Amino acid sequence: MGRPMSRLEPKAFAAAKTYCEKASHRRAQIVLATHVNELTEMWSHFLTDYERAFIRLHKATRQGSAKGWFDQIEDERSNDELLQYVRQARHADEHGLEPITKHVGGNVVIRPIPGETNVIVRRMHMRGGGTMLLQGGDDGALVRVDPADARLIPVLNRGSWYPVPTIHLGKTVADQRPHAIAELAVKYLEAKLSEAKEKFT
Repeated sequence: MGRPMSRLEPKAFAAAKTYCEKASHRRAQIVLATHVNELTEMWSHFLTDYERAFIRLHKATRQGSAKGWFDQIEDERSNDELLQYVRQARHADEHGLEPITKHVGGNVVIRPIPGETNVIVRRMHMRGGGTMLLQGGDDGALVRVDPADARLIPVLNRGSWYPVPTIHLGKTVADQRPHAIAELAVKYLEAKLSEAKEKFT
């Protein structure tokens, strides 16, 4: 018995895979971003590439049982908190006027080393480019630098608000930072592309 005839439109399916790879690359760029504006820009590009992947997957699955299969994905994307948020954030970014992220300023935390109760800071100087020079006392200090960051916020699209997701596929979303949300979203998309290839080619 020969292999069943493909029910996927090959060019559209290839394009879906390409945009999935682009979205995955954007997620990696979010992780590597060194400035909050760069992070925000990569998040926006991620949302666009991610949605384009699903648009192409939809075009690839318009025939036969593949159509019913994709209809189930659309239902899941409309009801799953994380998948719905990613889709609506893209729409809000593309068509809306409200921001889709919140910039959080960085800070420096200086604490005494274990066993000590005081910290002596003799001199602190900030240079351009974020370089800090710190001269402390003889007892030393613990210094933590928290860089500026971008946080996800509820997004507004067509008069409805969509909260930052706390649940995805029935499991708690522990990390709500952009790269973590993007990683979960990409894993879902990759799984659906693999499933489509297995079922319909």
